[in-house]
Amino acid sequence: MKILLILFLVLFILLFMYNRNNIENFENNYVINNLNNYWDNGIENKNIGIVTQFTKEIYDYSKYSLQNLKYYCKKQRYKLYVFNDHLCKQVHPCWYKIILINHLLSRHKYLVWIDSDAIITNPQIRFEKFIVGNYDMYACKDISPKRTYFNSGVMIFRNNQTTKNYLNSVWNYEGPHGYTPYGDQDILNMIYKQGFPINIKVYNMNAFNSHPRKFKINDFILHLMVRDKNKRIQIMREFNKLLNIDNSNIEISCINDRKCLAEHKINCECQTCKNL
Repeated sequence: MKILLILFLVLFILLFMYNRNNIENFENNYVINNLNNYWDNGIENKNIGIVTQFTKEIYDYSKYSLQNLKYYCKKQRYKLYVFNDHLCKQVHPCWYKIILINHLLSRHKYLVWIDSDAIITNPQIRFEKFIVGNYDMYACKDISPKRTYFNSGVMIFRNNQTTKNYLNSVWNYEGPHGYTPYGDQDILNMIYKQGFPINIKVYNMNAFNSHPRKFKINDFILHLMVRDKNKRIQIMREFNKLLNIDNSNIEISCINDRKCLAEHKINCECQTCKNL
């Protein structure tokens, strides 16, 4: 019995040291804070968790995507994590997703990342629809696939060692941790193209990460990438209104106008844009 107890303690210490080294290796001289400061919706779902993050600098539109995600996760019974603090002053905030995916991945069989400028536009669709085959990660094609093959705005990760090693390789690459051309999406693609042994399923963007110019009614998720603040607010509020999410008393009725949806800013001639 004593021998078994000693073996158990040795194994525990080895596992502790491995995880400690893993964390230290991931941080790689970067100071990471506020990982315990988050809100979650209290729903228990070990299969799929969803995480998003924003800071006060983008709260003016992120509050609408947050309402949208709360509604969706309550409807589909997914665990939702929301972080709203700066996590590491040494990197651009777009890199926070790498920190958070690595931090939360072990809690679920699959973890979904959603950018705060993306909203659910068809809440009847579940993420399980896209988790097919023995892949480590699921993503959608980028609008500019010659530059970056897949877009990092919405991604699904399987909880396994391959995925964790991939995230570590992305975080620890030797170069700036900034925005384009050194943003998270650029480096996720770069490490993958360099031959990292991760199995990624890449769907067409309309599967779950639609660009505004390519968006079709009944698509699952609209990603308002490269749109200005007011344009994001406009479109998010309208979709939330269609989903009966109470977020504004302003009448908004132009998302069916393809030209309006494709604009980078509020500058089309529809009445909604004139009123904002």
